[in-house]
Amino acid sequence: MEAFDVSGFKELANDLWHVLTTSKAKGGLKMLNHYLLWSGVFMAIFALTYLMTYIFWDNILFRSKHSSFQSLNRSKKLEYVGRLTASLHAVIVTVTSTLGCFFMCDDSTKTIFNSQECYVQPKMFH
Repeated sequence: MEAFDVSGFKELANDLWHVLTTSKAKGGLKMLNHYLLWSGVFMAIFALTYLMTYIFWDNILFRSKHSSFQSLNRSKKLEYVGRLTASLHAVIVTVTSTLGCFFMCDDSTKTIFNSQECYVQPKMFH
């Protein structure tokens, strides 16, 4: 069995670090910190949505001990809520990505489908 070659990953990491730390990056580290901050915020929102959905389904919607949801064990309840949260996430992501495809360009008459410049260098909208 061949050993896994990681030299490509090292080159990629070095290239990324170079882009982030050069003056041409226009504050690359600041942008990275901004991205990490908002990623953390949205992960927290997703976790809170998951928790609130579980509380809503378990304590408000199906309070009766005779409901099919209450008859599930905790693991199955969490799986059920996870599937609901994933469906909600899919709807939100589909809408926002579709909007992003058409409103990401600086020029409002262009989209990522008809402008190579907009596809390569979209404006930062998130």
